[in-house]
Amino acid sequence: MTEVLNGISKPKVPADESARLETLLGYELLDTAAEAAFDDLVKLASQVCGTPIGLVTLVAQERQWFKARVGLDATETPRDVAFCAHAINDTKTFVVEDVSKDARFAANPLVLGEPHIRFYAGVPLAAPNGQNLGTLCVIDRVPHTLSPAQEEALRILARQVMTQIELRKKMRMAENALHELEVAERALRVTDERFRDILDNMRGMVQSLDMEGRFLYVNRAWRQKLGYTEEEVATLPFSKVIHPDEMGRSKEIFERAVRGEVFKTLPGRLITKDGRSLTVEIDLAWRFENGKPVASRTIFHDVTEREEQKRKIDVYQKDLEEANKSLTFLAVTDELTGLRNRRAFQERLEEDFGLARRHKWPLGLLLMDVDKFKQFNDTFGHLAGDEVLKRVARALRDNVRATDFVCRFGGEEFAVLLPNTGLDGCILLAENLRKAVEESAWDLRSVTISIGVAGLWSACGDPTALIQHADTALYRAKAEGRNRSVASDAVPV
Repeated sequence: MTEVLNGISKPKVPADESARLETLLGYELLDTAAEAAFDDLVKLASQVCGTPIGLVTLVAQERQWFKARVGLDATETPRDVAFCAHAINDTKTFVVEDVSKDARFAANPLVLGEPHIRFYAGVPLAAPNGQNLGTLCVIDRVPHTLSPAQEEALRILARQVMTQIELRKKMRMAENALHELEVAERALRVTDERFRDILDNMRGMVQSLDMEGRFLYVNRAWRQKLGYTEEEVATLPFSKVIHPDEMGRSKEIFERAVRGEVFKTLPGRLITKDGRSLTVEIDLAWRFENGKPVASRTIFHDVTEREEQKRKIDVYQKDLEEANKSLTFLAVTDELTGLRNRRAFQERLEEDFGLARRHKWPLGLLLMDVDKFKQFNDTFGHLAGDEVLKRVARALRDNVRATDFVCRFGGEEFAVLLPNTGLDGCILLAENLRKAVEESAWDLRSVTISIGVAGLWSACGDPTALIQHADTALYRAKAEGRNRSVASDAVPV
């Protein structure tokens, strides 16, 4: 049962809280600096869900801390008042559409004061062991709902956040391993007495060759990685462990090293006894006595797994980019009609209006409304109404020019931007669109639209004024009988 303290519903503490906190601390993520990978994902979540606030939160013992945030200045809040501390107790998306009507949160200080939360949706960030570290959440200051597509997008992005957390941990482990290797390599120079013992305990594959390419020494890691015994190495030519594609390059590097050149982290490939290919990085130098080379000293670092991980990360990044493109498309597309939505229209209007003003080009706007649509919905039902909106959208899309921009403005309203088009051209296209809708083969009853026409000729000082002029003209079109086009500051068509 949820505990209530001073009118505030405290979040339930998970039964396995000690294990959860141990998992969280193991990622070493708390109080770290901002990182672009997390910032980009939380911005995308906020844009897709249409909320001003988005967060990647980690729920610690006494507080929730924000690894990434947009729309909020705070870096953490007490756990007792954190919405995310409730969300981590679930495996599904935790959504509260109006927190002021929810007894658990109505008295919460984050609701009564800054940031004045009214809507919350959070997806738990589940580690591979099943422990929830925190959430990817979106917040609004007004009541809000998410469509099924937006909820699914939020879950996809939460999985990408967890992938980034895992990748960060693996990179840290790889850096620690590399540091260990560097420490071991420095120890090689301590004394000749400890030389072989240290080499045999190195992770790197160590070998030494004489001037004829015969093995003087290989360490345990070399034998284990390539699959040879000490007895086999004694009679093994070096050419047997070099990848065939590397033979010419290997000979050139060998000769350059004999002349005194030192090579660090040189890429290469080796062949194991059973024919597998190993991707390696090579540190190579020659030992000189009395000015003459006598033996090579080579360390091979097996990076086969690392390179495979890099390849997988590259594939993941490409997949993520494609997913981001899809999510960005969803953010500016109307789900029902497939047209661009009002957000996309607003961005395009600002751009076209600025260009028209700067270059003194004409610009037209058609604002249209499906006539008596509410009556149609009430008579035939919302599914039939949705089909009407889709067919109207298709008629508009099929009858505009390639340079025009058509969108669903909201509800049963549509808008078309007409770049570089004067009044006569706007009126002509408006009539073409009106007739295209009227003459469509409608199943239940005829459907018509009313259109308001406006443009820069209407003395519009800014994009908002242009919309107002078109809306006024649309109101006149409906008032004068519907199924007609009316131009702002002009007579009905």
